[in-house]
Amino acid sequence: GFNTKYSIKTQQKQALFVVIAIIAILAAMLLPALSAARERARSAGCIANLKQLGLSCMMYAGDNAGFVPCYAKCSANHAACILRQENNWGSRQSLGYLLVIGNYFPESGLTESNFGGDGSYFQKIKERFFICPSDSANHTQDPWTTSYTSFFINAAACTAHTGDAYGGAESARCIVGRDRPDNAVIFDVFRRNNSAATVFDNHPGSINTLKLGGHVNTVNAGNDLRRQATASNAIGIYLDEIKK
Repeated sequence: GFNTKYSIKTQQKQALFVVIAIIAILAAMLLPALSAARERARSAGCIANLKQLGLSCMMYAGDNAGFVPCYAKCSANHAACILRQENNWGSRQSLGYLLVIGNYFPESGLTESNFGGDGSYFQKIKERFFICPSDSANHTQDPWTTSYTSFFINAAACTAHTGDAYGGAESARCIVGRDRPDNAVIFDVFRRNNSAATVFDNHPGSINTLKLGGHVNTVNAGNDLRRQATASNAIGIYLDEIKK
């Protein structure tokens, strides 16, 4: 009768609600794992970018007496000093400029005359190699801003800028084959305690780091690093993995 049909429909609805609830619970359980898997894939793409940057730096060094692309002087007062840290690679003193103009990337084909302007030529290389797959904010600041920070320091800078290095010549990272190969030269943008509001982590809790020797390590972006990496000395200590 009517009551029997009503009872069957009610049971069907209840069963459907149970199935929906189970699906929702399973989805909630799987989402973190899926997100983690997606981040691992993005991090792998980031590491590939850094390895390409490392290869380009090695080729540059091979053509320039072992020096990586860091020719800029720190100031007129310290003419022999190199201390550069930046993720905007549009200036003619930047890693990006030297590598791209020197055609150290596949099919770059750029020249001095077309590097500038609105950055459209630079964008072709930037989109392929200078943007971390996990970065949705840092590289969007302007056409020349990238997902990676280049960091170069020589022994003269360690002497001229006290507090900006952890051990003089041991902290230098400008000459391949002479300076310590485990020193970091390019790494993911990450937030420090004194970072501007427009700076974000490329990866949650980790920093992919290209070393002078051409290999890439992943470093934990812990609270000590965020708190102390307000000067170049802490960047060296932590990203060079002198202190863990």
